[in-house]
Parts: sequence; C-alpha cells; structure tokens
Amino acid sequence: MLSVTEARSRIIARLQPVAAETLGLADAAGRILAQPVHAPHALPPFANSAMDGYAVRAADVAAASSAAPVTLQVIEDIGAGHEPKSTLSAGTAARITTGALLPAGADAIIPVEWTGTDKPQSAQQCPPSIRVAQPAQPRQFIRAAGSDVTAGSPVLQAGVRLSASAVGLLAALGIAQVEVASRVRVAVLSTGDELVPLGAALAPGKIRNSNSYTLAALIHEAGGTPIDLGIVPDSIAAVEHSLAAAVQQGAQLIVSSAGVSMGNLDVVRQTLEKSGRVEFWQVNMRPGKPVLFGAHNGVPFLGLPGNPVSAIIAFELFARPALLHMSGCGQWERPAVMARMAADIQSDGRETYVRARVELDERSGELRARTSGGQESHMLGAMANANALLIIPAGVKSVRTGDPVKAWLLPN
Repeated sequence: MLSVTEARSRIIARLQPVAAETLGLADAAGRILAQPVHAPHALPPFANSAMDGYAVRAADVAAASSAAPVTLQVIEDIGAGHEPKSTLSAGTAARITTGALLPAGADAIIPVEWTGTDKPQSAQQCPPSIRVAQPAQPRQFIRAAGSDVTAGSPVLQAGVRLSASAVGLLAALGIAQVEVASRVRVAVLSTGDELVPLGAALAPGKIRNSNSYTLAALIHEAGGTPIDLGIVPDSIAAVEHSLAAAVQQGAQLIVSSAGVSMGNLDVVRQTLEKSGRVEFWQVNMRPGKPVLFGAHNGVPFLGLPGNPVSAIIAFELFARPALLHMSGCGQWERPAVMARMAADIQSDGRETYVRARVELDERSGELRARTSGGQESHMLGAMANANALLIIPAGVKSVRTGDPVKAWLLPN
C-alpha cells in the first residue's frame, strides 16, 4: 500500500499546468502569479519624511540641547504630494508632513515633539520659527529612495498567491495588470443512493448531500472553480454519464466522493477499472484509506472516500496539492507548528491525521494540542471545530501526554 507521500508524488507527476490569463489588479487578489514581477521603479520613488515635523540641516542642530536650544526660521510649509519650492540654507527649516518630498538642502527631520510642543499642528497657521532642544543625525527620520524596493529588482516570484499586501505592492509600483494562472475547473460528483439534496425530507436511511458543498468550498479555498455534477446514484451507468458530463463541461480535474471502497455498491472504482485508467487505489493513512487516482478520457480523476471527514482529509492531502501544482504553486503544505499533547492518543500504525485544537498554554508559553472531539470518520462536528490536524507518523501507535507532535494549522 502506498504511503501518503508516494501517492501524492504519483498524482502530481501526472498533472499538467493550466494556462495563464491576464487580470486587472482589482480582480487579482487570491490568484497565483504565472510570471515573476520586477519593479519598474524604486519604492519609495523619492526621499521623503517619515514623520510629521520639520526638515532641517543636521549641522544646524548638531549642538542643540535643552540648555541651549537652536532657533530656526521656518521658510516653507510642505505637504505630501506637493513639490518644495525652497532650498534650505543655514538657520532655516521647512515644516513637513509624513510622506512629503524633502526640500533641497535638508538631510534630517525634526519631529514636532522635539520643538517643545505636544499639540497637533494647525493646517492654517505655520509657525515663523521653531526652537530645537536636541540634535538630529544626518538621514534621521528620512525614508531614502529605494529603501523598500530598488528599481528592476524582483518583487514577486511566479507561483505565489497574491495577498492583499502583494496587491498593494503592485499598485504602488503602478502595475495595473498581472499574469495569473487560470482557475482550475474541478468537476465534483457525490455518489450514493442514500443522498438527498438540501431541503428534502430525510426519509429512513437517507442523509443530506454534505460532501458536494464541502468539496466545493475546499476547491474555492484552493483557488479552483467547482463544477457541481450533483448526486450520482449507485450505478455504473450513472457514474459513466456524470464522467462524460465532466469532460463535456471542460473539467481539468474530476473529484468524487464515495464509491471507491470494497463494497458491492462502490461503483466509482468499478467504473474507472472498466473504462478508465487506475493509477493506484488505497493509501496507508487514517482516515481516508480508500483513495483512488486515475484518469477518464485524459482528465485526471481523484476518488475520495464517502465519509465526510475522510473526504476532507483526503482532499487536503491530495486534491489541494494537485490544484495548487496545476496552478504553478509549489507550496501546498499548511503552516506547521510543533505542539505538546495535552492527553494520550492512540493510532493503529497508519499515518494518522487527528482533528485537534492547538492553543497557547500561557503558563508554559508552549502550544498545547488536544483532540477537538471524536475521531471517527463520520464525525463532521469535530472536524468543523478543529483548528489543526496533528500528524502521527506511520508506525507510531501511541503519543503520550507531553510528547511533541507536528500540527498543520487549518484556516479556521
């Protein structure tokens, strides 16, 4: 039976990257860059003040002290966005706001608080002079041109997801359009005669189709576009019809839930074995052992277990990395921390993913992990309450209180 790492590697090896598209910056947040970005100019583009205060010549205030303050004549009032008109000469200063362009001759900024006042400045009235009671060093409180980004330097690499900060950086550089990976189109089918849509009454033996909604949400979170193929009955003909619909609707990846285990009604596995290509079936993990990977009409196919927690864990381990890889993003692992177990837990020796809460123990300053509820694969409540997955390596059957354990942090 394949390990999780081996199975994931075999999936990724079969995938092709999606095409790129050009988007306006306003629509690019959360998308994955297809091309690296270089700075067309420096940031800041000019030297400017880091404080509200006064632009001065450092030599003029080098000997300033509370016992012998230095008086400077204020010759200009410079606001952000306005070009200075004066050049500072000996004994002069210019009032200046944060972000404003420095006047010629200035090489330091004196904060307002250094001039003997702690009151906000008046926009209408600029003082004719100031008294400075402490020295300023050259370049003090000045943001040098290019101190953040130098012209021509690489600022964002291909494969990164555009965060709000990255979008802001691109805007500051005047980049209005970016090349990003197209959203991967993922067909989703949930199989089972027991499933009913939301809003339908629950007859005996029936359950609501939660997996379609869960998988669609996970696909969205990974940057893909779900194609909902609805509930598929437990028949080979019905599965074949849905697979054909997935191909017809342009799916680049097909994800199913249920129908891939060992039962007589596990018709997804039987259909793929009959008409498609099965790369592997079953992975040495818990929960989620019955995972199938193959292809249908050239479209990669990933069959997940039907139990809702197993489907989520299998998506996290295989479908999410697949989507990100197809989008050109190599970083698929969740942020990881080490935490200490707050109680004993047991495993059966398979690589196990424990639904847990990881929280800071304020006494010890360490992260502590405890299960978020029951660990059976149908217990969606414990999964929804988890903020982490604890990874118990293959071969380990017991983790004791106080033992360190690796935890993947989940978005919630």
